[in-house]
Amino acid sequence: MVVAVFAAVCLWLGFWQLDRGRERAEENRVLASRLSSDPVPLDALIIPDVPVDDADLVGWPVTVSGSYLAEQQVLVRGRALDGSPGSWVIVPLDTGPGAGAVAINRGWVPLEVTSPDDARIAPPTGFVTVEGITAAGEVAGRFTPELPTGETEVYGIVDLDRLAAQSGTSLAPVVVQAVGTPSPPEPLPVPDPTDPGPHTAYAVLGFGFAVVAVGGFAALVG
Repeated sequence: MVVAVFAAVCLWLGFWQLDRGRERAEENRVLASRLSSDPVPLDALIIPDVPVDDADLVGWPVTVSGSYLAEQQVLVRGRALDGSPGSWVIVPLDTGPGAGAVAINRGWVPLEVTSPDDARIAPPTGFVTVEGITAAGEVAGRFTPELPTGETEVYGIVDLDRLAAQSGTSLAPVVVQAVGTPSPPEPLPVPDPTDPGPHTAYAVLGFGFAVVAVGGFAALVG
């Protein structure tokens, strides 16, 4: 009975991974279509008082203009680039009186950069126009490192609610991942709509465990 239950669970996990693979393929198709479009002003994508599913706001090339709130720049720890550990640099961009701000992901820095006030990663001053790709904010999970209460310069996730409260401004419901910006910070790669993910490999692994379990049991009792 134990072998039968184990094999059934492995088969279920295998088929579930195949379903996730099909969902990933559809997500990639949508992402590829969005990335191929021309950049639009962010305020053309996010219209006040018009409800939109958060997933429909992700993956669009956009432009946004304003002035960086340099004193509100933060680091988001635990982010790797090409296998190297480091942090993301996130800073609100004030888009004008009454218009609120947008969190800009300026890119990646290595672990040697320990403070968002490091002069090497100071954001440009004055009025700027940022071109980038919209991305979602993040929600704390079970394994998200706990952060100190109150204001902090180092985050564990891209927490838009906390950044808005800390910076004293309203933030758009997306992050704009800057592209084509000078380094440092090192610009992040554009999302890859051709990446199928590990789902097929995981499905094969699940089916393989089921076959090994049943075959091993049959050999043992045979």
